[in-house]
Amino acid sequence: MTKLTDTQLIVLSAAAARDDGSIHPLPDNLKGGAITKVIHALLKAGLIAEAAPKEGDPIGQTPFAITRQGLEAINADPDEGAQTLPDALGKLTVAQIATAIGNITGEAVSAKSFNYKAKALDRLAALMKERDLEVHDVLRAAGIEALTPDGGAVSGLGIAEPSPSPKPAREPRQTKQQVLIDMLKREGGATMEQMVEATGWLAHTVRGAISGALRKKLGLIVVSEKVDGRNRVYRIEQ
Repeated sequence: MTKLTDTQLIVLSAAAARDDGSIHPLPDNLKGGAITKVIHALLKAGLIAEAAPKEGDPIGQTPFAITRQGLEAINADPDEGAQTLPDALGKLTVAQIATAIGNITGEAVSAKSFNYKAKALDRLAALMKERDLEVHDVLRAAGIEALTPDGGAVSGLGIAEPSPSPKPAREPRQTKQQVLIDMLKREGGATMEQMVEATGWLAHTVRGAISGALRKKLGLIVVSEKVDGRNRVYRIEQ
């Protein structure tokens, strides 16, 4: 067991008596370097830890709170709150307890609202007594339908975000070159005017695509012929 100095014992005992487990305010006789020395020693031993800042904390002061190890060091029972609750609820995580308390009270509560689990369990036990709640009421408020013997959630109602629906597969984008090829493969082929209208290209761009991309790169055989009543028609020989 960690051997404590008289000052350390006073600081930890005062923290254990506070609802939030905070070590502040420190004893009046602690000044300057002595404060740093005590806090450093308690931190190094794992008896306190940095806590979430609260409204009203002095500006520039880092908040610290007693840990489970700190409670054990002064013979305080860190699980005292759990004794007043059914075993199933004692297996909830601090985050699940905070969710339940928030949903029951309608207040903004998070895991950071509690410095250690015993405080969260104390608050939950008080709520259950005050509002005559049963285990299933708390589980439902925590977003859980049931718990396994080892404390795992069998199914959740909000514990995890639902998996997003798979996005529909996108159809391959049809390029203007492919539009051109499809038109030239038609039985009747396509006129220059039709290809210009379908692609939005100028006539010389269409001719360049036929000559370069289709004939030279893809090796397609593109022929043209004069058709009565249709001007010149281009098509791919297949």
